[in-house]
Amino acid sequence: MFWFLGEFNVSKITSIDASARAKAGKGAARATRRAGLVPAVIYGGKKEPTLIALDPRIVIKGIQASGWRSRVYEIKVEGGVTERA
Repeated sequence: MFWFLGEFNVSKITSIDASARAKAGKGAARATRRAGLVPAVIYGGKKEPTLIALDPRIVIKGIQASGWRSRVYEIKVEGGVTERA
């Protein structure tokens, strides 16, 4: 099933705030976890991967909500970049 992001109702888009990470790799991810954040990568759409760090409370709250796998997430990264995933 294919979804065109332009056709979504605004109420079906979940917004998440994230901070950018500078480095990739196991050591950088471990350092992010030690800082109390969840490391993540946004990729696809023929764009360069974006390294981000998320607040674990937001991640847990999102996973516990029903239908989290079928939602479109708008991720606002510090620095003004907004990605849809």
